[in-house]
Amino acid sequence: MNLLMLSLDTETVEGHRGAFYNMLEVFHRHWERIDVITPAAKEVNVSNVFGNVHLHATSGGKAGRVRRIVAIGRRLMAERDYDFMIAHDSGLFQTDAPRGDCSGESACLTSVRSITCPDTPGPRTCASGWSAA
Repeated sequence: MNLLMLSLDTETVEGHRGAFYNMLEVFHRHWERIDVITPAAKEVNVSNVFGNVHLHATSGGKAGRVRRIVAIGRRLMAERDYDFMIAHDSGLFQTDAPRGDCSGESACLTSVRSITCPDTPGPRTCASGWSAA
């Protein structure tokens, strides 16, 4: 199963091991491949983590960001099928997660923790059967 993620978190691309990196460390065990599209980072130091997580940072500033993200997404979807797509963080990829439960460091991980698969106990990454806990 393949996962396509859209994220505003550029820390992992820059080589930092923050909250998003930790989330990817858990997710990578449950997916054959994860492609993460991020906005331009200050410095692109990492393009792959855990062997199956591929990071795709756009170039340039906010102007034209959507166009560049769509172009990367189209290229990736032409290369392979994705079983699930998720938007992570906020801003352009705004989620429905409650803002009051979000850390200032990264994404609102409470929304990720609250997603469960009906066939397994606890939070899991799966391509179908998602429900809010």
